[in-house]
Amino acid sequence: MGEMTDTEKLYNILSNKLTWLKEYGEEVYLAAKEDIRSAIQEAEKTFDADKALIQLEILEEEEPLLASLGFGTMVTIFRRDAVLDIMRKCGAGNELMNQMKRLNSISVIRRDETFEALRKDVVLAIVKGGGVDEE
Repeated sequence: MGEMTDTEKLYNILSNKLTWLKEYGEEVYLAAKEDIRSAIQEAEKTFDADKALIQLEILEEEEPLLASLGFGTMVTIFRRDAVLDIMRKCGAGNELMNQMKRLNSISVIRRDETFEALRKDVVLAIVKGGGVDEE
């Protein structure tokens, strides 16, 4: 049998400490256990915005990308797949991931490759918690 994760251990410890709730009925105890499980799962999904910002900074340094929006307007962009990967690794929940996935992408064609990109300013605004309405 595999080793338990820290969250599984925490769940088991808390569930065992609350067995006294059975005095108030099995339903109360089971409801408390479910609340504990939900709280632990939510805590696991805590998004680390600072870590994401650092990772995006590193991404920009490793592969600086610019795109023209026309009329001489240039914007810094990130590869879409790299942004989504960073967000996942930093604990972005479904709502935040869906917000990133809904962003309009910029199709980039470079020498021998084509990829989708996202505007840096839009990504950073979402990561910092401000959210944005796309133009």
